Amino acid sequence: MAEDITEKIPSTNNLTTDIDHQSPSKQLQNLPSTELLVKLSPHAIALLDCNMRYVMVSPCWQENYGLSHQDIIGKSHCELFPHSLPYWEEAYRLCLQQHQTISREDCLVRPDGDLEWLRWEIHPWYSEDGDGVIGGVIMFTEVITASKRLQQHLCLQSILTGIIGEFTNFSLASGKFLEDVCSGLNWDVGQLWMCDGQNHQLNCDRTYLHPHQESSLSWELTAINQYLIDSHLLHQVISQVKPMWVETDVTAGINSGLAFPIICDRAVVAVIVLLSPKKRFQDFHLLEIMLNVGKKLGQLYKRQQIETQLQQSQEQLAAKIEKRTAQLRQMQMRLSRLMDNVPGMIYQFRLDPDGSQSFPYVSSGCEEIYGIKAQAIYENAYVLFGVTEPEDLPILEQTIIESAQTLAKWELEWRITTPSGEKKWLKGVSKPELQADGVIIWDGCIVDITERKQAEISLAELNEQLEQKVTERTNQLQQIQTQLQQMTDNIPGIIYQFILDTKGNQYFIYISSGCRDIYGVEPQLILENSIDIFANIHPEDIPKMQESILHSAQTLEKWELEHRIITNSGQQKWLKGISKPQLQPDGAIIWDGCIFDITAQKEAEEKIREQEEFLRSIYEGTEHCVFVFDVLENGEFRYSGWNKSTEKITGLSYEDVINKSPQELFPGSQGEVIYQRYQTCVQTGTTISYEECLKFHDTDMWFLTTINPIRDSYGRVYRCIGTSLNITDRKQAEEALRESQQRLQTVISSAPIILFAIDKAGYFTFSEGHGLKKLGLQRGEVIGTSVYDMYQDTPEIIEQINRALQGEEFTCISEMPGICFESRYSPVYNQAGEVTGIIGVSVDITERKQAEIQLQKQKEDLQAALQEIKRTQTQLIQSEKMSSLGQMVAGVAHEINNPASFIHGNLIPASEYTQDLLQLIQLYQQYYPEPVAEIQEKIAAIDLPFIQEDLRKIFTSMQEGTRRIREIVLSLRNFSRLDEAEFKTVDIHEGIESTLLILHNRLKGKPNQSEIQIIKKYTAIPQVECYPGQLNQVFMNLLTNAIDALEGIVNPCITISSQILADNYVQIQITDNGIGIPTEIIGKLFDPFFTTKDVGKGTGLGLSISYQIIVEKHQGRLYCQSTPQVGTTFVIEIPIQHRI
Repeated sequence: MAEDITEKIPSTNNLTTDIDHQSPSKQLQNLPSTELLVKLSPHAIALLDCNMRYVMVSPCWQENYGLSHQDIIGKSHCELFPHSLPYWEEAYRLCLQQHQTISREDCLVRPDGDLEWLRWEIHPWYSEDGDGVIGGVIMFTEVITASKRLQQHLCLQSILTGIIGEFTNFSLASGKFLEDVCSGLNWDVGQLWMCDGQNHQLNCDRTYLHPHQESSLSWELTAINQYLIDSHLLHQVISQVKPMWVETDVTAGINSGLAFPIICDRAVVAVIVLLSPKKRFQDFHLLEIMLNVGKKLGQLYKRQQIETQLQQSQEQLAAKIEKRTAQLRQMQMRLSRLMDNVPGMIYQFRLDPDGSQSFPYVSSGCEEIYGIKAQAIYENAYVLFGVTEPEDLPILEQTIIESAQTLAKWELEWRITTPSGEKKWLKGVSKPELQADGVIIWDGCIVDITERKQAEISLAELNEQLEQKVTERTNQLQQIQTQLQQMTDNIPGIIYQFILDTKGNQYFIYISSGCRDIYGVEPQLILENSIDIFANIHPEDIPKMQESILHSAQTLEKWELEHRIITNSGQQKWLKGISKPQLQPDGAIIWDGCIFDITAQKEAEEKIREQEEFLRSIYEGTEHCVFVFDVLENGEFRYSGWNKSTEKITGLSYEDVINKSPQELFPGSQGEVIYQRYQTCVQTGTTISYEECLKFHDTDMWFLTTINPIRDSYGRVYRCIGTSLNITDRKQAEEALRESQQRLQTVISSAPIILFAIDKAGYFTFSEGHGLKKLGLQRGEVIGTSVYDMYQDTPEIIEQINRALQGEEFTCISEMPGICFESRYSPVYNQAGEVTGIIGVSVDITERKQAEIQLQKQKEDLQAALQEIKRTQTQLIQSEKMSSLGQMVAGVAHEINNPASFIHGNLIPASEYTQDLLQLIQLYQQYYPEPVAEIQEKIAAIDLPFIQEDLRKIFTSMQEGTRRIREIVLSLRNFSRLDEAEFKTVDIHEGIESTLLILHNRLKGKPNQSEIQIIKKYTAIPQVECYPGQLNQVFMNLLTNAIDALEGIVNPCITISSQILADNYVQIQITDNGIGIPTEIIGKLFDPFFTTKDVGKGTGLGLSISYQIIVEKHQGRLYCQSTPQVGTTFVIEIPIQHRI
């Protein structure tokens, strides 16, 4: 709308005072700072030049008008807003010529077609030369569409409320409505067209002209009326029953118009037309308001009809008193309904002289407003005071008392809470009247103003929020520079700008405070004399530095160099510099880059190289055979390592075996066997040990070989390390022992014996053997002789024969004068199971008896020697195995620990650097929310929000992974105890935990095996004197056996408990819930080479070695308790302190 209503609105100076208290001319002397201020302002601000072209706009301006920065800058105001009225150009001209501030309220059509009400203010601004020349205007705008629409709504609501309360005649009320609407909303002409409901004939009932248009000659009412009839606009409003805008008609002088129906009982009874010769924008929100106004006026029209009918009824029934009474009652009812249909609540309030209060009448609107029925109010007037907010009740009572005392109009706004809990704002207006009996009666109405109050509160909150945001943005602007400086100061290393001008001069134009830490020089000194810093470069690196700078300048490629410096204090450092050159318009080259101190990294690399040399010396210096082979992707094995000891023992050099497969190195079946063993290690992923015989230069050699798999970061076995112990001498000793046993068996078989047979009657039926000579008998000489006759002088022999004839098989010793035999009697049975005779063998043991003492002693000596041999053999095997395993574990642990520590130590600064970069990105996103299209595409392509979130998770998982590696390395060292081979005091629980950690993989669930649960029942026990490495080996053997025993068990479980015994012993129990161990083999568990496992799964040495370690090494006890189908418990008891 183009009318000048500047005088009716408050000043908009608050839009500028929020930004700067100085004049706009002073604000714009420095355009760069003004640009930053405009970008950060929460208000809609625009700068235009003298040609009305946009120079700069704030983000709020772009958001208000739905335009991008590219759509606005450089365009004229008329191009963007073609509907702008002529007075805008006039206002622009006055602002530039007279240097004055101009403010107005306008209705503007946005480029997207939406209608906006704006309050705007313009000021001149001056060029940055300071010569007083006006550069254009700066405009501050505020969208007031919501408040304008609220103002229109309240204006119409006030007009309707006044008319409905004042008039009952529709004709008078409509005339008053036309006058008030034209005056309040600045319409020039208002007309009321009545409609004949039967034939739809239209008649202009009345016309209202705004006072400033009454004398205007440009208006011809006849032409206007004819245009409205010819255009069929009024008939369209009637047929469609909705408001419509009047089309422009130059002949009738109409530029804007609005027509809306007055609806009564869903029929159009009249049409109100509002016209203006000036251009007004079509606000469709106003159409919705006018439709509701038409309905309200229709209610008034209906009320007039009712009143007319009532008057006619009174005249017709004047002579009929009884009928008149009935009609009066009917009229009262109609009036009550009329009161009920009026918006709000109509009431009569009575105050008696004694102070009692009551409501003689309330309309049904009380239920809509208060949520209370009229009958409840009649019965108890105080119920309405009961729902009033406690804070507003004293004011309500006080205003009623004042109105009663002065008989002045009572008017108040207050709050209530309905019985349903709804909060409302009410406005009451009534006029008191003193009755003859001293009673005061107020006639008035109460309306619901909740929506209006909420709008006012929201508007106040919005203003407060805008002021707060301006303050916050100003503070943020002041903090940006400080934050940027702190950021560069806190970033490790140096951030700098280095320039090479066309004259060959080199100098720094910016350098961060990191130069203090790296060069030991203040930034200002470097900026004043940049050449001095090059004097710190190590003399050997100066040519390399000059060459790299020259190359970067010539090619404009990224400059990157690692070099050394010597600080003024004499300290040598390694630095790494990275920068990117940019060619300037004047031919100069500027490098933006950074320099980092990499001294620690260089020192770490040197340490790693030294450690590699140390491990290489161990690898080459050990006496055992050590070899390495790689596992290729296709499943082949290729040798990649072959130490000096292996070359010496096998006679094969490193060059002979490198990159060769087992089949190539060992032709025939020997190579295939080796390949299968390697394949088993890779497939199982576990360490395997075995004995093998290999032929080198036509010589068979025996080895005890152990293969250890190594996995990469993906868990794949990519390499294996093998160690071999030459056991050829041991094998040869075992073969010699076997041959000796065979010779002994031959001697025994050829010894003199007597073989004989006796029938059931006691007669010899067979006699053979060289032993007969001892008795002075020949072969077969005693056949047919009765044993009872032959041995009548030796009754013990006859007794032995009788025992055998009775079916007993036994061995016994028979002594006769000068000779002694050991005889074996075995009964002979027929098919019926009856004893038919006996057979026997007798061995002359006379000499054995004579040398029994000596033989027994030799036997005991032999047994002791045999046990010692077995024990030595077991210890030798295990010692070699543990030595190889310990050296391998130490090497692997050391190899893993170094890179893991390096990674773990760098993760924290890497995480901090990443967080700094992410925070920098967030600041860019906060202060530059709309980057260029290329950056937006890149952000979408890389999914920047996901990267920001996932980076934190990646660093957390990497830190957890390195921590896990370090724990495993510590556990391996603790288990192997290579540095604790001596007798010392340790925590036994720590050794158990290390063993469990190493066996963690076997405890986990597998497709055909449930996860094994570990239950720990530890009690507080003191540290124990022991051999830690050997004791850990016992824990490993017992836990491994328990795991093997739980194969195929549902809900497998291992319980580990500890306690202190009364005799200064500590007891460790390891219990599984497996199938148990049969009672008959428990006594053999600790025998060397005894095992119940399948071939290839056990050597039978684990428990034997454990028994020796506990019993012999620690003077303790190791025993087994087992219940079939329940479980097995191994108990370890060792002294806490060993008494010397």
